[in-house]
Amino acid sequence: MKKFKTILILILLCSNIAFGQNKDSISDIIFRIEKIEGFQENSITKIDNKSVEIDNKFTKLEQDLKDDNNYMKTLLWIFGSITVLGLFIGWYTVYKNAVKFANQKVEEKLEKFFDDKKLQFIELIKSHELEAILKQNKKLLLLSGNHEDNEIILKLFKKFDFANVKNTVFTNFENIHENSLLKENDLIVLNNMSNPQSFSNENLEKLLVTMSDYKNSFLYYGTLNPKLFGYKNINFANSEFTLYTRILETLKTQNILTK
Repeated sequence: MKKFKTILILILLCSNIAFGQNKDSISDIIFRIEKIEGFQENSITKIDNKSVEIDNKFTKLEQDLKDDNNYMKTLLWIFGSITVLGLFIGWYTVYKNAVKFANQKVEEKLEKFFDDKKLQFIELIKSHELEAILKQNKKLLLLSGNHEDNEIILKLFKKFDFANVKNTVFTNFENIHENSLLKENDLIVLNNMSNPQSFSNENLEKLLVTMSDYKNSFLYYGTLNPKLFGYKNINFANSEFTLYTRILETLKTQNILTK
């Protein structure tokens, strides 16, 4: 700016010299130049102020846009949360009603089932109670033809949980009447599961005939032997499962017939 002022003064001075102007004219010219410079500086100041004002407006506008963006994000988050919560409540309501309906149907079916099966359940309970009494009170004797068979059936009967069980390796089929071990038993189990069989048909028949007048019953445990079917008071089992079942069947039948 000062350089421009100096050049302008020089130009005017040269012009005054050329045209013969006086000192007053020079002073007037300098005054005018200073006035022009003041106007120029004032204009520049106004322009700077306007620029600052515009920058401030842009800054405020940018901040407002950011605030609006944050506001929209907040609204979207709130809306999304409400939507998810609404979906969850709706799903839970449907689930709760479905569970309630299912439970109601199950209760209705169970009620009908128990009504229809009431007598059967009563009989089942009575049967279970009777089995417990028989297992506790009835006397069982296990006869095996050798020690190995005797050990095997003893382990099996421990699982059956009968309270009164005696066992022996039985090989003497002479003088059966004199054998006190055979007396006073409710059930005698003839263990003949080994292969080859420990007891011969001849000896088994001799035992059955000799003890035909006794009150005890017999259970033959082994592969089916048709030669023994004709004797009374005898039942048959050919596996561990059927052995347990047949023992209880025989004791129940015996309990009925001796009343």
